[in-house]
Amino acid sequence: MMCICMMLLLACRNGPDTSHVEKDLLHLEAKIPLPEVSGRIDHLAYDTAGHRLFIAALGNNTVEVVDMTTRRRQHSITGLREPQGVQYLASIDRLVVAELP
Repeated sequence: MMCICMMLLLACRNGPDTSHVEKDLLHLEAKIPLPEVSGRIDHLAYDTAGHRLFIAALGNNTVEVVDMTTRRRQHSITGLREPQGVQYLASIDRLVVAELP
């Protein structure tokens, strides 16, 4: 049993081989300005077919729609009360937003 434990310790000492993994898995690709948005941003949802990013701008009481192809704001959904959760339902092409009552 002691021999098995020693072999495991020696095998784990060097750790897994990660030479094939990129050093920077996350990197900044672009900055997309949202000039009239202030305050906290909460959740995000993505429409893969339409290449749209939905951003719950909690502090701004809006959901921002960004076209990821052009990397520009496409639309701002106003009249919301602290939108927090957003979920895009691709099967019915609908955006669901959770907000305070």
